[in-house]
Amino acid sequence: NASRILARAYARLNRPAEAEATFQRVIARHPESSLANSDLAVFYYVAGRYAEAERHFLRVAELIPDNYAVYRNLGGLCVVTGRPAQAAAYLEKSIALKPSAGAYSNLGTLRFQQERYADAARLFEQAAGLAPRNHLLLGNLADAMRHVPVRAAEAGPIYERAIRLT
Repeated sequence: NASRILARAYARLNRPAEAEATFQRVIARHPESSLANSDLAVFYYVAGRYAEAERHFLRVAELIPDNYAVYRNLGGLCVVTGRPAQAAAYLEKSIALKPSAGAYSNLGTLRFQQERYADAARLFEQAAGLAPRNHLLLGNLADAMRHVPVRAAEAGPIYERAIRLT
């Protein structure tokens, strides 16, 4: 719909007040729109307004309870806001609904932050398997492998592959 496109354009043009007002008008007219709520949630997330982003992501989850992407987004938000148990629950739900590179990567990042490097490597492998040409995922995989003694030798070739893809 045109108003959502306009709001996203305002956001890209660094006109946040106009973007937010336009997103809010769309939601006022269409409160059941999962797309409008998701767009506003992403806008707030990018702006670092995490509580507002979470509120709108949760609204999307109410509207479409089997939407794997919203749980991936909620999990990523919880990683950023320091709620690891909640992050893991959301990300595992996302993966159960539909495995995605983003959810595996977010959960791998969480496990890396927790210094659970073998788990992180396994999750980054899953992510890289779903997006084999993503150099960032490969770099994350190599970073995790470096910390796992029995897998450390695998890191070098994976770093080289990631560099070739940049």
